[in-house]
Amino acid sequence: MGGSQVPLPDLKTSDQRVRDGYAAWIQSLTSNYSIDGLRLDTVLQVEKGFWSSFRAAVNDMYMVGEIFQQGADLVCDYQNYISGVFNYPVYFPLINAFKSTSGSISNLAQKIGETRNSCKDISLLGSFSENHDNPRFPSQNEDIAQASNVITYTMVADGIPILYQGQEQHYDARGGSNDPYNREALWFSGYNTEAELYKLVTNLNKARKNAIRNDPSFVTTPANVVYTDTTTIAVKKGKLLTVLSNKGSSGDSYTQAIRSYYQSGSSVTELLSCTKYTSDGDSNINVPMSGGMPRVFYPTADIGILCGGATSGSTGSSSDAPAEGSSDTPSEGSSGTPVEGSSDTPSTGSSDTPSTGSSDTPSTGSSDTPAAGSSDTPSTGSSDTPSTGSSDTPTEDSSDTPSSGSSDTPSTGSSDTPVLEAPEPSSNSTETVSTGAVSVSSDGTVSTGDVSVSSDGTVSTGDVSVSSDGSVSAGAVSVSADGTVSFGRRNRPNRAARPNRPNRSFRNRAARPSRARRSNSKAARWVA
Repeated sequence: MGGSQVPLPDLKTSDQRVRDGYAAWIQSLTSNYSIDGLRLDTVLQVEKGFWSSFRAAVNDMYMVGEIFQQGADLVCDYQNYISGVFNYPVYFPLINAFKSTSGSISNLAQKIGETRNSCKDISLLGSFSENHDNPRFPSQNEDIAQASNVITYTMVADGIPILYQGQEQHYDARGGSNDPYNREALWFSGYNTEAELYKLVTNLNKARKNAIRNDPSFVTTPANVVYTDTTTIAVKKGKLLTVLSNKGSSGDSYTQAIRSYYQSGSSVTELLSCTKYTSDGDSNINVPMSGGMPRVFYPTADIGILCGGATSGSTGSSSDAPAEGSSDTPSEGSSGTPVEGSSDTPSTGSSDTPSTGSSDTPSTGSSDTPAAGSSDTPSTGSSDTPSTGSSDTPTEDSSDTPSSGSSDTPSTGSSDTPVLEAPEPSSNSTETVSTGAVSVSSDGTVSTGDVSVSSDGTVSTGDVSVSSDGSVSAGAVSVSADGTVSFGRRNRPNRAARPNRPNRSFRNRAARPSRARRSNSKAARWVA
């Protein structure tokens, strides 16, 4: 483990004493800090038996582990020892499909099917497209349209979406691509909440949250590839239909008919542009593609507050029902172009139906595991902590934030806020008007509690007063109008009454033990 410069000690994790030590440590750590989810590094480099006992020590707490391999069978096998794994089998074909306009869409579709059929519970996979161990996507292709498709798939795919800090700011690991160039500080961007990808993540997060709110089984419903061609892939997960293209921002515009599996004549809304469409007699949606940008559709009746909607989402509408004679889960070959090697219907024992005792909804508060319905999207390397300004923060035009001057915030002087008006005093009147702790006397003096303003402009509050000539006084300290500062004498106790102390001048300083000078060297600290 490690390298020639920083070798890492190889603990004998097969030894029961080592396992017991780790078990006691992780029990204490998770208990003391209320941790309910763990991200495990280099899982492949430790024998599988260790992970079984490690997980049992914390009552099968959710864990997502790194198995840096492409094979679905190899990676998914680790779900027998820990609950979740990063979806590396789909990561590699996902990046390859969109880092070039000639990338293979068919390989991506095939791997989606293989992983779904190999993994025990796809709802607990970590869906990602960037992290601190791999190149930033923009370092391979700077086209923001391609990056938009990659992020969109990450957010709508099976499993738990994980974004890496800076991904929403389109960080490109300038000067390199891998570690350490891909570990830029987040504040370099000034954290621009108007960045295109930031706003995309915001909208996708809201779409995902809305889908879960309408149907909690969304998180365990497998994503099915319903259409592919050389540049386009369409994926249906629950009622959410996503269409991606690798044509890039300079690609030509085209319209693609996609079998949606919504009922014929259903109204659906494209959530990134808030444009409405209607499915035709064959339940197809004619999807206009342009600029290589992704499209995300959802039944209009169930979009809740998205796209300016006024409802919180309904549980039934004509658009929810499948087209006559069709199935909500497309059968094999139902896509426009059959996906080679992909099975739209998972084999027995696949992750579509979580095994007894599995966690359909990851524990609330886990940095890698937002609870079902949670809008939190952790970002690896922040990593698993959702980055500041994440997609939970609504955009400026979001209905989550009342607009300026809305009825939620009464305007100044409105009838909701009573205004105190003092009557004009007569020339000889000494009448004082008061309400609660506020009073206004006839000579113009206003007081409230310890604060008073006299008619000559002097303001006082407790020991502090400001006179009309600009001088300020506070207890023993005063500042005159010309800037002079004076300090009064403090009321000290009688020194004669204080106990005698040894004469400091006669102390033998040479007898004091020497103290080592504290080092300020950064080498004294080790940063992982």
